[in-house]
Amino acid sequence: MKVIDRILIIIFIIVIVLLSILLIGLGFNLIKVNDIIPALEQIQNNWLYALIGILTVAASGLLFFSGTNKNSTTKSIIINSNYGDIGISFDTIISLAEREARNTEGIKTKNIYVSRNNDKIVLNMDITVLPDLNIPDIIKNLQKDIKEYIEGTTSIYLDNIYVNVINLNSSMKLKVE
Repeated sequence: MKVIDRILIIIFIIVIVLLSILLIGLGFNLIKVNDIIPALEQIQNNWLYALIGILTVAASGLLFFSGTNKNSTTKSIIINSNYGDIGISFDTIISLAEREARNTEGIKTKNIYVSRNNDKIVLNMDITVLPDLNIPDIIKNLQKDIKEYIEGTTSIYLDNIYVNVINLNSSMKLKVE
């Protein structure tokens, strides 16, 4: 949360507390309506109070929509442990998938995306492969290896790993052991 958001929240809390005290006073007849009318008459036709009202409405809208800003939240997965919560970012999952994909012979990763659908984590990969290789077998092994590696190192369950072969890459060389 930004500092300006916190300041606005504090101001709104103070205003709400003051309004609540006013309502309590009116409700228990501690404050007379006749005492409030002269103060309200001073506010009437005063552009400064109108400006304060406009700024308050604008600040309310700003606070309301600041909570829905997608860029302000870090995309991560929270894992509960006995000692506290552990946050693992989507970038970490992507790095782990890239690392494991480099160990698979005959493929090269282009783009990797992680998404969350409800409680399910999905990994999408765009890759290129060497020609004359059995693509379904390589992809099945890649999916299995990445799933085992990520689940073993992070304890995060991957629901699906979608692999899209976007092209053949004849410039890659097979590893010689």
